[in-house]
Amino acid sequence: MNNEEFAQKNTCQLKKVLVTGASGFIGSFLVEGGLERGMQVWLVYVKAAVVPI
Repeated sequence: MNNEEFAQKNTCQLKKVLVTGASGFIGSFLVEGGLERGMQVWLVYVKAAVVPI
């Protein structure tokens, strides 16, 4: 079974998803994947502060 067949058999019934850490490495992929599947994606992220050294 390839990825496309798996995705078709296991379609997500969830239409809304909340992603915490959306600006991070894993979170960004979760956001993109949710949007590709037609989900309503809500984001939570922290804007990084620039601290002078």
